[in-house]
Amino acid sequence: EYLNNKTNNDIILSKEESLNGIFITKYFVENKFKIEEQLKESYSFVYEPEIVGKNIHLNPFFFQSNSLKNPFKEEKRVFPIEYGHSSSGTYLLKINLNNKYEVLQIPKSKTINLPEKIGSCTITYSNSPEVINIRFNYSLNKYSLKADYYETLKEFFDKVVEFQTKDIIVLKKNSTN
Repeated sequence: EYLNNKTNNDIILSKEESLNGIFITKYFVENKFKIEEQLKESYSFVYEPEIVGKNIHLNPFFFQSNSLKNPFKEEKRVFPIEYGHSSSGTYLLKINLNNKYEVLQIPKSKTINLPEKIGSCTITYSNSPEVINIRFNYSLNKYSLKADYYETLKEFFDKVVEFQTKDIIVLKKNSTN
């Protein structure tokens, strides 16, 4: 819905403004007006990561700053939890190292599941000398839950936020470049 009345240039400018330090070089959106199809956005961009000493520290979710919040903040809930629909999302990030960087540290892949197959979140990290691939899958399979699930959902989303904020990739510049 946030894309409906915007041009690609508007979307790029908005994204660049919300993510300080990003320069988007390419943008593509698929299924923008097909509500029955999954929306797909693709970006190519230039980013200057944080440098600590001689190493580069990179949070792989820097591009997803809008999804780093737990919607469940209250201590208790007495009413059912209504989403209106099930939801899922995938975030893919490919970091080209261009033989200029060496991976010193990459987070471990991990999964968290809600009981009764209500939902799950999986993050997978893989790397080669030239590329780091990150895949983040999230799904909530039920759109209506009893208030009894509130604490479980709150803990689940706390963990999802932790995945997105605590995982750091550490790189160093190759000595041959």
